[in-house]
Amino acid sequence: MLWFKLYHSRFTKMYKAREVDLDTHDDQSLNRVYVTDSHTLVLRSAEVKDTGTYFCRDMTSGKLPFKGRLSEKNVVRLFETDEKLRFFYHLDVLQKSKMKAKLIASPAGEEDPGSIPPPRDVVDLNLRVLTVWQEWGLCTLCGAAGTRRRVGQCVIRKLDHAKPASPWYLDAVLGSLDDGLPCRSSMLAGHQTISNMISRPDLLQQEECNVTCDAHMLMFKDILRQASKKQRVNAKIFSAEEGYPLTLACPGVAVSEPVTWLNGSKVVLTSDLPGGDPRVRTNENNELLISPLMTSDSGLYACVKSGYGVKILIHLKVKDVPEVPKMIL
Repeated sequence: MLWFKLYHSRFTKMYKAREVDLDTHDDQSLNRVYVTDSHTLVLRSAEVKDTGTYFCRDMTSGKLPFKGRLSEKNVVRLFETDEKLRFFYHLDVLQKSKMKAKLIASPAGEEDPGSIPPPRDVVDLNLRVLTVWQEWGLCTLCGAAGTRRRVGQCVIRKLDHAKPASPWYLDAVLGSLDDGLPCRSSMLAGHQTISNMISRPDLLQQEECNVTCDAHMLMFKDILRQASKKQRVNAKIFSAEEGYPLTLACPGVAVSEPVTWLNGSKVVLTSDLPGGDPRVRTNENNELLISPLMTSDSGLYACVKSGYGVKILIHLKVKDVPEVPKMIL
């Protein structure tokens, strides 16, 4: 049993299947890509370069039905007729958007129809491109009017689920994805056929929110308590000196996906929010920037994305820099 990866060239528009390159260290803990005794392919700490289509094939016959470059028709025929194929997976990664997310202000919580692009239907391909709203983020304040945001993600779906979609690879994937495929999926990279269809920005909707402080504090404490129990949540310890700038990164979050930074059980109010600290801001990469640091900035920071998922916990200790005594001559 061997594992293969399917490569696509955006220049030749052709495909090529290659055997997966496995790590072969004697110490198994050093292997990032390997196959278990039960023929399971394992990719530890998946990287962007791992993106692609993988399939497993029974090699008892010792012959491969595919060699060299393959056209789309050859690939479709391979998966439809080769009885020795066992599994088919696609490892996806959302690419960074080339367009900035469009902010839609909505104080009353009502969408402005004129600011949201309508769904785009391509009947010939049986595809529809539309905006799908994600969950709301956290409210920035309690006991007073705060602000919360949510993402409207560009998604591609079948227009008619009873009919096949084109190109063929989208038909294969969309048949099992009820929510659709994000427009920034790696599956769409390099395919000129639909690149113009998905050239629409993700959206950010913003509205006022009012929550009681008791409920607010309990929710934040529960978020941090659950995150502390999960082994998959990154936890780091930073030590910095007062007066210097500091940047805290939020790994694994899309550029256009809004996040909320917490310090303990309080939302970090950045300079772009009402009552925000002019020393504190976030950038397009969802990083938290503090300049200059103060000892009061010390605490447990958490980066929380929409849906209340904690991506990282950071214990920050800001050291007081003692003044250098002046020499009197």
